[in-house]
Amino acid sequence: MSRSRTRRMSHVPVLATRIAAAVAIVVLAVTALVAWGRQHDGGTAPPRVAGASPSTDSQWVTKSGSSLRLAGAPWRFTGVNMYWLGLDDNVRDAHGPTYPTHAAVDSGLDSAVALGSRVVRATTLGVSVGSPRSVEPSLGHINQAAFDSIDYAVSAARQRGLRLMIPLTDQWQYYEGGKHTFTAWRGHADLPGQTVSTSGEQRQIESAFYTDPTVIADFHRYISVLLDHKNPLTGLRLGDDPTIAVWETGNELWDAPPAWTEQTAAFIKTKAPHALVADGSVASGAQVDGNARADLPHVDIIDAHYYPRQVDKARSDAKLATDNGKVFVVGEYPLSGSGLTDWMSGLAANPSVSGDLAWSLLPRGAAGEPEPHADGYTFHYPGANDAEKAQDRAVIVHARAMNAG
Repeated sequence: MSRSRTRRMSHVPVLATRIAAAVAIVVLAVTALVAWGRQHDGGTAPPRVAGASPSTDSQWVTKSGSSLRLAGAPWRFTGVNMYWLGLDDNVRDAHGPTYPTHAAVDSGLDSAVALGSRVVRATTLGVSVGSPRSVEPSLGHINQAAFDSIDYAVSAARQRGLRLMIPLTDQWQYYEGGKHTFTAWRGHADLPGQTVSTSGEQRQIESAFYTDPTVIADFHRYISVLLDHKNPLTGLRLGDDPTIAVWETGNELWDAPPAWTEQTAAFIKTKAPHALVADGSVASGAQVDGNARADLPHVDIIDAHYYPRQVDKARSDAKLATDNGKVFVVGEYPLSGSGLTDWMSGLAANPSVSGDLAWSLLPRGAAGEPEPHADGYTFHYPGANDAEKAQDRAVIVHARAMNAG
């Protein structure tokens, strides 16, 4: 044994020299690659804006007054919406929207990191009812296969140091389902071709979501199914995973009574006691004081959306929220249109804005082709055209400003 030890020790100087030479070669290669990437727009990822270090990945984002903290330090963020992570309406088969492939999830999340995101807001990780591939395709029937996409997305986000913000229902009659799904299940049938924004009668029908005790109990059971689900890839209940920093009462529930919002937020806290809860009742054009009550005790975050972007309104909404001790987040805004730089500069310069999330980032396919979507607000990284490349650059610059706060 001593002979082997002596032989190993006699080679240490030579081995150290070889290692040092190898390290120098690797450093030169990496430096050259980064320089090449900076010179080729869209050819490779730009320098990353750190989202979280491995030491903070397992810690909870917390609320301190009207601001956020992570690992004891002040924490602001920018990020993107990736609504499709649980179920993708852009890739369909005979049964409708499909589950995104793991490769698509990786592509999207890698793009989010390259853009400087710290948070991804993902609607279909929480809203998944009423269609064959949903978590709850029909009342009381749970489709375990739907959790594969959810589990993978949460695990993949965790590996990248990203945090997730997940709404739990939706105002609108999109493919992922929403509050109208729950009311229809209990006999409050939808009016064909009508939504809450086009018909007062439809709005009255769906108001049962907020008032019918049976419907409320159904929704609470659905929340329990989600938050009690144990992710086999992380070993954690979804309600116990700090990757999911924020659960949101819903998406753009502008007719939600404050009492319902408080009741729902309190219930979420029983299932995810360390996570933050956002009030999702401020849709575009709605007022924080008229919809999202800033004084609800179980609500941590006010999430407001802006279509179009409105600098003055965002400023006044942020002030009202933070004056009442709530964290203020811009949960959606478009990158298209003029004035984007002024909008982003205004958000970054305002300490009352804790975070913002652009709508919406889509992945690239196996051959690198950008996945399409027709809402006029989506973008890709690297950008699919000059307009998207300009948007990407703006997001990266904005991320540096927000993440430094």
